[in-house]
Amino acid sequence: MKTLKKLVVFSVAALFMLTILPLTGQNLISYDSRRQERLREFSEKMSRQWQKNRAEAEQRARKEEIPVRKVFEDGTVIELQRYWNDIPLYYTTLNMGAAETIAADKVWQGGGADLELSGSTEALGIWDEGNVRTTHQEFENRVTWKDVPSSLNDHATHVAGTMIAAGVNPNARGMSYEAELYAYEWNEDLADMAIEAGDGMRVSNHSYGYVTGWLWNYHGDDKWAWFGNTDISEEEDYVFGYYSSISADWDELIYNAGDYLPVPAAGNDRGRGPTTQPVEHWVRENGGWALSETERQIDGGDDGYDCLSHFTLAKNVLSVGAIEEISGGYSDSSDINMANFSAWGPADDGRIKPDVVAKGIGTYSTSSGGDDHYTIKTGTSMAAPSVAGSIGLLQEHYRKEISESSPLASTIKALIIHTVDKTGINKGPDYEHGWGLINIEQAAQVISDQREGINIDNSHIFEINLASGDDYSLDVESEGDEPLKVTISWTDPPAIPVDNPNLPPSERQNPLNNTTPMLINDLDLRIYGPDGKEYKPWILDLESPSDPATTGDNYRDNVEQVYIEEPQEGQYTIEVTHKDSLVNESQDFSLIITGQAVYTDVQGWMDYYE
Repeated sequence: MKTLKKLVVFSVAALFMLTILPLTGQNLISYDSRRQERLREFSEKMSRQWQKNRAEAEQRARKEEIPVRKVFEDGTVIELQRYWNDIPLYYTTLNMGAAETIAADKVWQGGGADLELSGSTEALGIWDEGNVRTTHQEFENRVTWKDVPSSLNDHATHVAGTMIAAGVNPNARGMSYEAELYAYEWNEDLADMAIEAGDGMRVSNHSYGYVTGWLWNYHGDDKWAWFGNTDISEEEDYVFGYYSSISADWDELIYNAGDYLPVPAAGNDRGRGPTTQPVEHWVRENGGWALSETERQIDGGDDGYDCLSHFTLAKNVLSVGAIEEISGGYSDSSDINMANFSAWGPADDGRIKPDVVAKGIGTYSTSSGGDDHYTIKTGTSMAAPSVAGSIGLLQEHYRKEISESSPLASTIKALIIHTVDKTGINKGPDYEHGWGLINIEQAAQVISDQREGINIDNSHIFEINLASGDDYSLDVESEGDEPLKVTISWTDPPAIPVDNPNLPPSERQNPLNNTTPMLINDLDLRIYGPDGKEYKPWILDLESPSDPATTGDNYRDNVEQVYIEEPQEGQYTIEVTHKDSLVNESQDFSLIITGQAVYTDVQGWMDYYE
């Protein structure tokens, strides 16, 4: 059998044909015969690990007289999961006009884009801190609670409504308003997620995270508690920005699944902490809690950067930050007002996080108080489900227009990042908004253009398997009258945290702001113009996080994008190579191209397709 690389040489049209048909023989992860077995093994491992960690944590909590679960006056919930380097590790909810802001309403039935999408073919997932009110009038028997019995929960019900509410109350319509929803409690989430991914789930929402840095009134005495590790740093919680074993576990799950994309909220930590210092607060010392007046950074420090943690920093997830609502929809970047609490990156190794932003302030949605109750909530908890729910619309559109088989998770991620609306004052991504504000209408249009063949506005989607030692190239023609944009994304193998106890002592490193790259398979995107000029992808400066993006060799991110604002008329060559040897001898990647890119053998492809 010819390799995909050889097929490209013979005919670009043939490559396009391979992309839209079942990818038999391409050795893609999502079609690997061992996929379900790997996911089942991973689920069993995560379940055993969680049960052990939770039992030990509960025993220590009783001895220390600290809460296993606590509900705060503002409705925030924390629940103990494990101990981490002697620090109790809690999950916490991240609550502090979404469809208009991200243009999801444009692709709905009657929405103006003539796409008539509703999510009716999709089953989405939600993990949260309690039970969704499945009997709510907005859910129409489309929510299935798949976990152990749990008490009704307002946060979970609100998030579920943002994802799939039918619109009985038009102001509360969810993104995929005819989709099914499978709901779980957040305990043992990775084990459950692996099983669902093996059974066909393709996207899930996670509007929770770990307590990191400062937490108010943890001991019920109106004092702050600081969850940092004083053995590593007295001033900042080193977990912010740190790629941990938890980050690696999430990456491993997604890598094994191939076509499953979790969407976590970025967190609300930015600026959290005492307004003045010194102040008496609780801190971990000698296996317990003690009062201290040492001055420590507020979360994110003075400049607000570096305040995401754990699985929000995983390479393969789509982390979502929060902005204010844009009434009437986006027109330009001046419309964007960032939520003052929404966590900013970067990851310690310089990776771009969060990935994207969406509305997270004043979101009106379903409430658990009754079958016809609604409420307004704010937080990155509210931003993430608008993205996860909207991905259901893109999945539906892809299945209808391109292939009954699901796209890779990296394809959906690349589509969303490729089609964002500009957010900051500068070109390219940043560590505040990530790549930008998601625009579901624009992402759906790329899918539509892919299906329409020769009448496309020259937009294309590819899923490619790159063998170790090979490279990939593609020639396109630009008419020179609009920007040429190319994005690649890939689901990278999990990395080993720098202080992993399984490493030899001589190889362990201090985890505080450690810049060791966590990228395993380093793919490189380049474009060469008609005059031979080389165009490189966007990069950001880890040392100066507020500086605008420049271009260069991106050895950090598993998303790369080259943007040529004013291309010449003529032929451009897109090239994807890689550094060193690829782990597992190959790497699947997704490629998105827009901007008057005319392939040399489009008619040949049309003849085959017809």
